[in-house]
Amino acid sequence: MSTVDSIDVSAPKVQTTGFVDYFSSIEQQKLKQEFLDGKRPEQCYQCWKVEDAGGRSKRINDNQVFKDYQFDIDYNNIKSPRLLNLDIKLGNKCNLACRICSPRCSSTWSKFSKKQSIEFDWVDNKTSTFWEDLIKISEEVKYITFAGGEPLLDKSHRKLLQYFIDNDLSKDISLHYNTNGTVYADFLFEYWDQFKLVELSFSIDNIEKQFEYERYGIPWDQVDFNVKKYSQDGKYNVNFFSVISALNFYNSYNLYSYAKTLGLDVTFSLLEDPQELSIINLPIGVKKKITEKLLTTNDNLFIDKVNSFISIMNNQNEKYNFLDYLAEQDSLRGQQFSEYYPEYFKLIAQEKF
Repeated sequence: MSTVDSIDVSAPKVQTTGFVDYFSSIEQQKLKQEFLDGKRPEQCYQCWKVEDAGGRSKRINDNQVFKDYQFDIDYNNIKSPRLLNLDIKLGNKCNLACRICSPRCSSTWSKFSKKQSIEFDWVDNKTSTFWEDLIKISEEVKYITFAGGEPLLDKSHRKLLQYFIDNDLSKDISLHYNTNGTVYADFLFEYWDQFKLVELSFSIDNIEKQFEYERYGIPWDQVDFNVKKYSQDGKYNVNFFSVISALNFYNSYNLYSYAKTLGLDVTFSLLEDPQELSIINLPIGVKKKITEKLLTTNDNLFIDKVNSFISIMNNQNEKYNFLDYLAEQDSLRGQQFSEYYPEYFKLIAQEKF
């Protein structure tokens, strides 16, 4: 999703045309004009859904991130080539096969999918215009988001960091990493220390055994150790980014409590895909139990964070049986949903999809 001052440089259309040309394309001009006209572009449906339910969407959170630059932008110039934020998905190399992911975003998923997964790193692709485009806009960039795959497994992005360091630009740039928490990246500290700010946002949706089911591939103890070590170091900003799905919503307070003991914030986001794991698929009786459990946590800050998702869950309905969806992967991974979520499974078993 692109806004007036940012772009996902790894989106397929962007890779084809180059991100500088795409940002000024007719398609992007039309999108910017819709915002100026007070319309709600359909590309942003996920944010509108959360906001309509009274929640904080990615759009609102991003406005907070870029608040220092909001008066530096000429919003009326829809042809402006100025880019402040780059969202860079480095490739699909990843050491986890998360239940909410796919081979497109995780190379490890190929072990559990009939679809062929090819590990790729398009930043170093010789046919890409990435480096040429980067040089054109490098003096304007203020914020870079790295995702993957798992970005801390990627070696090539050190060249990108070094480019900004060598050109005396790093001191004005903030870095944000969406990481699964499995890598303690002390090999990057010498680079990070030359940037304005570094933020690590841990993509973790649950803790302990249930983490190992949802984010399959690494023991929870290793992730727990890394998260605590980053937190104790105090060198970088760290927080949690958790995706709300049918798997974890019932126990979402567990992650919140874990983060709270570490003094870290949690941002909850609504799952987009796979739709089979959406909270709107849950049986009505299960939805009622989840609502009751979460609203009686006696923690108003937590309730404020999840209220909009409760509203979405209770006001929309689909008919996917997510247990059927999980069964094939359970067989391939040697896991059983009922063993990892005994209380929740018992609750679901009493209802009908």
